[in-house]
Amino acid sequence: MTEYYPFLGAPSTDSASYFQAPGLDVDANVLPGVICHKAAFAHVQFQLAEGQEVLADGGAMIWMDSMIAMDTQVGDCVPACWRKCAGESCCQNKFTGPGMVAFSFKLPGDMVSFSVSKQVGWKCSASSFVCGTANIEVSTVFAGCYACICGGEEAFLTKCKVKDDSSDENGMFYAGGYGAITRHELNEGDTVILSGGCFFACAEDMSFELKMPGGCYTACFGGEGLCVAVDGPGHVFSQNRNPNIWSAILKREGAKQGKGGAAGAGAG
Repeated sequence: MTEYYPFLGAPSTDSASYFQAPGLDVDANVLPGVICHKAAFAHVQFQLAEGQEVLADGGAMIWMDSMIAMDTQVGDCVPACWRKCAGESCCQNKFTGPGMVAFSFKLPGDMVSFSVSKQVGWKCSASSFVCGTANIEVSTVFAGCYACICGGEEAFLTKCKVKDDSSDENGMFYAGGYGAITRHELNEGDTVILSGGCFFACAEDMSFELKMPGGCYTACFGGEGLCVAVDGPGHVFSQNRNPNIWSAILKREGAKQGKGGAAGAGAG
């Protein structure tokens, strides 16, 4: 029996809402989970039945019942090596019920669930995969030269879809973003322009373009620089914080502590 601190309260008992891509008809019971403590420190938890499995990124588990079985696997070598380029773990963990288990994203922010199939997949920001059905294949896709060099995005993005040899046509996965997540519904002819690092997810067949909002002077002196644009039709998800800024802060604070420690050692 899981207990919660009184000042937090018990999470909602409703299953997490999930986004279904056009052309997919996935039962919400494929992998029903509860996303708790949205939108700043979200985590997802599952009540697994006997034999029910969840595949998770390495280090994503935050707690589980003692009855849950955990097995570490690499899977196919090529996808394992490629997903490492997108910041995902080479080794993944499979959790088998019965019992409860919970997973979280590495950075403070929100989580969203996506349905996928063998034909329809999603590409997400690097390191965003948290967990999903056991038939999910996590690999990478190149963001494009302009997007990664000038647009502020990572060179490789995370790509999720159902394995080709899976007996089940459909699957589901949960992804985490830094900050709050916004869904943009684009019609034919619509374009959304994203600041560097704020892309979160879109269908795998949607491509990026580099835009200069406001002209050359604004791009150089307005603080935005070159932005990434995604054209409709389709759905695009954005995160309202850039994970690269968080990484830069950690590196800067680590460098300060390193210098302070060296100075203290020299003084001693």
